Amino acid sequence: MRSPANHILRINLAAIFAVSAILLAGCSGSDVFTGEIKENIRPTLELTNAPVEGDTARYAVHFFWIGEDVDGTIDHYELCMVEGDPIGFDPADTVGAWGCTEMTDSLFTVTADEYDRDVEINHSLYAKFKKTHTFFIRAIDDRGAASEVVYRSFTAYTLAPYLIIDYPEAVNLGIGIERLCSITTFKWYGRDPIDAPWNYQDVDSVRYLYAFYSTGIIEALNRNPGEFEHLWSDWAWYHAEGDSGKQTTLGDDELLETNRAYIFAVQAKDEAGAVSSIFSKTTNVRHFMPMTPTGPVLNVTEPYLGTFTFLGVDFNPALTKVPPGFEMNWTWTGDASSYGAVIQSFRYGWDVADLNEGMGRIPEPGGNYRQAEDVLLGHPYAVRRIDRQPRHQDTRHCRGDCDTGRDDEGPALGRRLPLTRFCPDDIRIPDRVGT
Repeated sequence: MRSPANHILRINLAAIFAVSAILLAGCSGSDVFTGEIKENIRPTLELTNAPVEGDTARYAVHFFWIGEDVDGTIDHYELCMVEGDPIGFDPADTVGAWGCTEMTDSLFTVTADEYDRDVEINHSLYAKFKKTHTFFIRAIDDRGAASEVVYRSFTAYTLAPYLIIDYPEAVNLGIGIERLCSITTFKWYGRDPIDAPWNYQDVDSVRYLYAFYSTGIIEALNRNPGEFEHLWSDWAWYHAEGDSGKQTTLGDDELLETNRAYIFAVQAKDEAGAVSSIFSKTTNVRHFMPMTPTGPVLNVTEPYLGTFTFLGVDFNPALTKVPPGFEMNWTWTGDASSYGAVIQSFRYGWDVADLNEGMGRIPEPGGNYRQAEDVLLGHPYAVRRIDRQPRHQDTRHCRGDCDTGRDDEGPALGRRLPLTRFCPDDIRIPDRVGT
């Protein structure tokens, strides 16, 4: 016997199959949908935050926008940033420049590498650079329709970066000529004002030039820097390994003629492409003449006997008489900054019978180095000081070496000169130093 539930189920299934058969019989192909297909309405787009049309702005500019599609949804946005003004703009310039995003804002860093003018801020001159750009954007909906292109033209600006040469140290840079070693290291630091001198960051890259000095060459460098393009070095990143973006040495790979005047200049570039275009002997230019250095200054000090100062390579010993048993404690400093060198190391010795033999050595490099050493009694005593430039060694003063050579070519030969000899009235030679 059939149950009522099974009977009802069979009736419902039969009804469903009957309706389906009718629909399939009356419909085929595109007749599945009924009614009229409406035309897709193009989406709209509005810039909600951007520079005013034709106005100036910083070279890092933030754009915001919003799109709307009344009969669907916004799928993405297509945008591009190109150089130039839209008046007379060629649409072909945007070919290959379009990008896509689903975001509704973007921060652009654009170039500002066209010199505009020099401006005075707080009694200092700064070079102002600019460049005009145009931003294009359109919205694309879920059916592929594009909105009208919206654009905004603006002029980006920035203040040019600057560099200051702070080594070798010098006074009265604006006048006269410096006398430097034929191998000289120049060091500098840089600042990149973003929109004001007090709002700055590090410069992006640096390059330098050197040339024979002639009357008017610095004025010509300010008037037309491009005239000297063949003399500039390659750009180096400011934070390059080995500080190559913050210093360089002239004379190690170049041959500088002694007793002939040169200029050395450095130039900086920022991330917007602006370059320093103001050149002055008080900041980023040095007027110098290579010379054979007299040698570094050596100061040898004993608390009771005083300080003995030595300069040059001439035989100039200092004679000091002390009583027997007098305990002496010596310190020394050196300085080679007057001709662009730095102190590499010191060494000392006593009872030196053969000045061709090595003395004790303090290997740590450094300028204005200070070191307290052994107590000495009744001994001839000598100090050797070596100044340092990359791949160059120049030694002066001593009862020690006075030579010129290169670190990578082994020890250099030179004269050995007595520096200081201590002569007690009643000399006693101890078995060892300090007894």
